[in-house]
Amino acid sequence: MSEINTTIAMAGQDARDVTTLPWLENPSNPLDDAIEDSGNSRRKLRVTPDTAITLAAVWQAVNVLSGDVAQLPLKVYQRTGEGKQPDRSHPTWRLLHRRPSRFHGPFQFKQLMMYRVLLTGNAYAYILRKGDAVEELVPLDNDAVRVDIREGQPVYYWTDSSGSESGPIGPDDMFHLRGAGNDMLCGQSVVSIARESLSVGMSAQKYGEQYFANDATPRLAIEVGERTDKDAAKHMLKVWERRHSGPSNAGRPALLDSGSKLHVFGVSNEDAQFLESREFSRSEVASWFNLPPHKVGDLTRATFSNIEQQSIDYVTNSLRPWLVRWQDECNAKLFSEQEIRTDSHVAEFIVNALLQGDFQSRSEGYSQAIQSGWLSRNEARGFENLNPINGLDEPLAPLNMAPAGSHGDEVDEDTRSVFVDAASTAIGKAYQRVMSHAAKEAANEGRLSAWIHTNQSKEKELISSLVASIFERSKKKGITEKTPDQVADNIWSEVVRSLNEEIESEQPKLKSRVNAKAADCPIKIETFLKEQ
Repeated sequence: MSEINTTIAMAGQDARDVTTLPWLENPSNPLDDAIEDSGNSRRKLRVTPDTAITLAAVWQAVNVLSGDVAQLPLKVYQRTGEGKQPDRSHPTWRLLHRRPSRFHGPFQFKQLMMYRVLLTGNAYAYILRKGDAVEELVPLDNDAVRVDIREGQPVYYWTDSSGSESGPIGPDDMFHLRGAGNDMLCGQSVVSIARESLSVGMSAQKYGEQYFANDATPRLAIEVGERTDKDAAKHMLKVWERRHSGPSNAGRPALLDSGSKLHVFGVSNEDAQFLESREFSRSEVASWFNLPPHKVGDLTRATFSNIEQQSIDYVTNSLRPWLVRWQDECNAKLFSEQEIRTDSHVAEFIVNALLQGDFQSRSEGYSQAIQSGWLSRNEARGFENLNPINGLDEPLAPLNMAPAGSHGDEVDEDTRSVFVDAASTAIGKAYQRVMSHAAKEAANEGRLSAWIHTNQSKEKELISSLVASIFERSKKKGITEKTPDQVADNIWSEVVRSLNEEIESEQPKLKSRVNAKAADCPIKIETFLKEQ
C-alpha cells in the first residue's frame, strides 16, 4: 500500500484521499483491471438485440420495417385461365386476414415476426393444422428453438418453460422467417454483424446522457464591475432572469448596468463533433438495415423534391425483399399438397398503397390508364377504396387505336355516326379556312388567279393537317378508305372549281362572293365513306 501511496504522490496527488477509495481497499478488485477497464470503456457496452433497440435509430429502423410489412394486406389468390382471383373462401385467407394465432391479429402477428427477424435474424411460428387446412400459427420464442439437420432435411426442436424439449418438428410444420446470411439453416442477426458499428452509436448516446446530466456550463455570463457588491449582483441576476426567461420574453433587448459586460458561450468544437457523430450514427444504422436515411430521421440530404422518389425506392429496394420472404414461406407451407403441386393458389402482398403519389398524380395515372383501355373505371375506384358503379366495368376502347393490319370492320352505328359527324366538321373547317385565304386575295383585282396557282401545295398541306386526325382514325376503323392527302386533294379541287366560277362570271364584289361561298361548304361527307 505504501508503494501505491508513493507512486500517486509523485504524480502530484493526495495519497490519503485516493487510498480511501473502495476499489483500492478491496483486494478482490485489482488495480490493473480497473485501469484496463478505464482505458477501454466500450468493453462494458454489451451489444445485444435488447440493448441495440435502445438506440433511437435502431428502434426507428425496426419499427418502420415491421410496421410497414404489418400494415400491408396479404391476400390469397386462386389462379384461373384468365389470371387470378381473390379466394375469400380459402382457409388460409381467414388465417391471414382474421386471426393468425389465438394471441394476435394479422397486424400484431406480422409485426412481431418482423421485429424478431430484424433483430435476431430469425422468427418462428409453429403451424397447427386441421386436416389439410392451417388452423393457427403459434409464434415461438427464438431462444427456445433449435435447428438441426436430419436425413438431409432441416428439423426443429422446441424447449418449453419447464426445460422439456419437443421434437423433431418437420420443416412443413414450422413457419420460419429468416434474414440474410451464409448459414443454410438460419438467418444472421444484423445486430451481431453490426456489433462494432452499433457500439459506437451506443457509446455516443451514453456520452450524451452523461454530458447533459453533468454539464454545468452556462450559456451566458454577466461580468459586473469591481465595485458591485454581492447583493447588487444578486439583484441584477434576478432582474435579468425575470426579464429574459420564458418564451414570451425571447428577443427582448438587454439593459446592463454601467461597467457590466455580457459573455455568450456558443457550441464548442467538441460539442459540434459530438452532434455530427450522432447524425453519422443514424446514417450508418440506415445502411445496416438497407433503409433510406430519412426513414430513421436523418433528413440532412432529403428535400421536398426527392422525398417521394426515396419513398418509392424504399418500397422496391428495402421493403420488397422482406415481402418476398414472407410470400415464399406462405406459398410453400400454408396450402395443401395438392394446391402446392398444381400451383393453384398463391399468397401475395398488395403494395399499391405505398407506391401511390399525391392525389393529382394518381388521378393523372388513372386517366391515362382508362383512356388507354387497360384499366376500367371501377378498377380505378377500387384503388381509391370506393364502391363500384353500375356501367363502369367495361374498359374504354381508344378510337385512334386498332390491332396492326386491322381496319376494324365491325363498327356499330353509334360509333360510325360519331366519326361521320366529326369528319364533316373537319371538312367544313378546312374548306372555310382556305376560302378565307382566297377572299383576302380577291380584294385585289387579278391576284386571285395567281394565288390559286402559286399556293396550291401550301393550302393542300394545310387541309391535310386539319383533317388528318379524324380521317386516320376513320381509316383504321374501316369507315373510310381515303387518306388525309387524298381528302385534301378532293377539297382543294372543290375550292378551285368554286373560285374559278366566280372569276369567270366577271361580276363585281369578288371578295364578297368568295366569302359567301365559304359559308356554305358544298362537299358531302358521303364522298369519302366506305360502302357498307
